[in-house]
Amino acid sequence: MTDNIVELLEQWGAWSRSGLDNLSYKSNMESIMHKAPIVDVTTCRQYRSVAILNDDDAMRVNDVLIELRDDDVDAYNSVFLHYYLQQKPEYIAHNHFTVIKYGKDSKRKVSKHIVYQHLARAEGFVRYALKCEII
Repeated sequence: MTDNIVELLEQWGAWSRSGLDNLSYKSNMESIMHKAPIVDVTTCRQYRSVAILNDDDAMRVNDVLIELRDDDVDAYNSVFLHYYLQQKPEYIAHNHFTVIKYGKDSKRKVSKHIVYQHLARAEGFVRYALKCEII
C-alpha cells in the first residue's frame, strides 16, 4: 500500500468503481467490456482501467472510511464525491454543500476551500487510522 494518501484514495476510488461486485452491470458482457484495457490511439499505449490497489488494502480503506462516515459526515461525503464519483471540489461545494446549507435556489455559495478542508481532514484521518492500524 502506498504512503501517499491522495494516491491511495484515488486507487480506492478506481477499485470501488471497477465493479468487482458485478452488481451494477446488466450482463456479464457489459462487465467484461468495462474492465477491458483502454487503448490511447494518440500514443499507442494500452493501460488497464482498474486500480492497482489489492482487495485487502481496498477493504481496509473501506473500513476506515466507514469509521470516518460515523465521525465526520462532511469529510466522508467529500471523499466519496471526489475520489469515488470524481467530482471537482468546486462542483462539490456548489452542488452538494451549498444545497444542504443554503438551499437549491440560494444566491449564497459554499466555497471550494471548505471542501478542501473536508478532504484534508479525511486524508489525515485515513492516514492516521491506517498507520496506527486502529481499524
